[in-house]
Order: sequence, then structure tokens, then C-alpha cells
Amino acid sequence: MLIDVHSRQTIEIIDPDCPFIVISIFDSRSYPPVIGKSTNCIGILQLRFDDICHDFGDIEGEICITPKQGKLIADFVLTYKNRAELIICQCEAGISRSAGAAAAIADYLGEDSTRFYKNGCGPNGYFIPNKIVYWSVTDGFLGLKNDNFTQIT
Repeated sequence: MLIDVHSRQTIEIIDPDCPFIVISIFDSRSYPPVIGKSTNCIGILQLRFDDICHDFGDIEGEICITPKQGKLIADFVLTYKNRAELIICQCEAGISRSAGAAAAIADYLGEDSTRFYKNGCGPNGYFIPNKIVYWSVTDGFLGLKNDNFTQIT
């Protein structure tokens, strides 16, 4: 299984020559990106949350990934894993949220996730995987409920 990371800019021009799925993550104050037209795309999951690197929940108008969203990503991958040859994770810059999701997916599927922690990779030349996204997706695969996500009202 191939796993790739894209930014908002690069997702608009993708055209893989194999069956693929897209996990598209965009900011809470943004809109879903245009995803390149391809007859090989067999599924798209679009989620809205910000690049928050703490587990304090929503702060100052920013929206943190929720355990439910982590589970949605895991379930989406499990639904398509036998039909897709490529999983594309995309976020605004292709650096943090998408790399965190990609690393969690790779680890769960027994693939090599080390490239999502190295410089010289990704659409912008480096990755900084968001740990909250990583653990939310991992928890989603394992069926765990992460109680570290406190709702701030």
C-alpha cells in the first residue's frame, strides 16, 4: 500500500494511475480544496480541523481533531484498504496534519512510517507530524477512546 502526502496546492493537480483514496483536511476557517479530477479516485473523506499541537481541545477559535474524526479516518481507510493502491493524506501545507495521519495509517498497516519524520520529503521538503492527529487516528484504528480531549466551553 502506498501512502502519500499532499498540500492544498498539490492535491489540485494529482492524477494517479492507480485506484486511490483521499483524506482531505482543511482549516476551520477555510473551505474544502479542489481535488484533481481522476477516474481512479474511489473515495474522498473531507474533515475540518486546525493544526493544533496540544490536547486542550478547542482554544481561541481553533478546532482540534476529535476522537470521532480520528475514528472516521481509520474507518475510511479500513473500508477502502483492499481496493485502493494509494492513500493520499492532504492538509493545507502538507506538513503536519496530513503527515500525522499518514504516519498513523502506515504504522497500523505495517508500512514504513519513518519517511513522515524525515526532512527532504513532502510537498514542502519536510514533515512535522502532528502528534494529536497521529494519536487520534491510531486510537481510531485500535477502538480506543482518548479522554485527553477536554471540551472547553
